[in-house]
Amino acid sequence: VLPECRALTHLDLSNTCINSAGVRHLVSALPACSLLSHLDLSVNSFSSRGVELLASVLCHCKSLTSLDLSHDSIGSNGIGRLGRVLGSCSALKVLGLRRNNIGDAGASNLAKVLGDCYRLSHLDLGMNLIGSEGMDSLAITLKSCTALVSLELALNKIGAEGAGKLAGTLEDCTALTHLDLTCNGIGDEGVRYLAPPLSNGHRLAHLDLTLNGIQAAGATELANAIRGSSTLTKLELQRNRIGSAGAQRLASVLRECAGLSYLDLRANSIGDSGGLAMVSELRELGTLGGCKALTLLDVCENEFCTEISGL
Repeated sequence: VLPECRALTHLDLSNTCINSAGVRHLVSALPACSLLSHLDLSVNSFSSRGVELLASVLCHCKSLTSLDLSHDSIGSNGIGRLGRVLGSCSALKVLGLRRNNIGDAGASNLAKVLGDCYRLSHLDLGMNLIGSEGMDSLAITLKSCTALVSLELALNKIGAEGAGKLAGTLEDCTALTHLDLTCNGIGDEGVRYLAPPLSNGHRLAHLDLTLNGIQAAGATELANAIRGSSTLTKLELQRNRIGSAGAQRLASVLRECAGLSYLDLRANSIGDSGGLAMVSELRELGTLGGCKALTLLDVCENEFCTEISGL
């Protein structure tokens, strides 16, 4: 059927149990779909062999702008095979590779070609066992991705060292507005690395640092970095350990974050003193006066012993 669909632009075959044999049939038809711009093959099981077959035809898909291969068991070898042709997909803007266990080796293979994808705006590498070594390789090439708007690195293991490597690229990625580092174990040290580019006028709008072992010192570094930011609209810090001192420091800069509309501090052991500091700051702002954009402040699961009016 596909060879007859010459006007086809979107093809969604996600979660359809396609294996390598299925990919073999698919690739025989794809060259005829010269206008194909969106291809979703996520949540299948075609492994590195399937990727090799797919890669053999991707170079002919000159109109392809979005490719999703998330949850496909590609592995580092599959990424290596895919990487050889990604540079030929000159129109590619969106690349989804979440949960493929590519590891540091796969990240290194991918990094070799990402610089050629100069139109790439959205990159999802979440849940891929990428550590600091893989982040080092990616950081070097991400400097060339000047059109990158969204970078998903959630549920990897880059740690503080990887955060430092990433921080060195942020000043070059001037278009980046969304950065997800959920559950990467960056800790206070990692936040310390990220703080300078954030405080130097970076245009980041959404920063997710959920589950990173951040304590009061890291919260203080972050508060100092976002002070005066007019672009940051969403900050997620849930399930860290910022405590009362960290919450108080963040509360003290709310009035200077004119664009902040969403602040999530759930499960941070803030306690009564931290909660009261938040209430005091919000009251002083006068119906959120100095932070007019703030519409959601989530402080659930924070070990409040008394009812705190205002939160």
